[in-house]
Amino acid sequence: MDTSTDAPAAEKPVKRKVKRKVRKARSAAEPAPVKADGIFTGLTVADCCDGCNVDGCVISGKPYCAHPRKGGLQSQDIQRADALRRQQQAKRILSKQMLEARDA
Repeated sequence: MDTSTDAPAAEKPVKRKVKRKVRKARSAAEPAPVKADGIFTGLTVADCCDGCNVDGCVISGKPYCAHPRKGGLQSQDIQRADALRRQQQAKRILSKQMLEARDA
């Protein structure tokens, strides 16, 4: 009873190489991050515009904060076209900043 040559040899599992994506280095030609300018200078997700103070908000034009991520416009000011337009511009600036932060 010689079983050493009759039994098939156990095969080892084959390890497969996994290809990983390599991040490209940032080139100098990439655009600069979106920065709030004009009346919205200094606007970030956490901070109000530089022009905002205790006496008034740049977005609402009244003495309450209308930052899109903090409080927003009050119901009576949603009917004012100029305040609504400033709030929409602020929302666009913040969303662009968030997208660029996510892609970075």
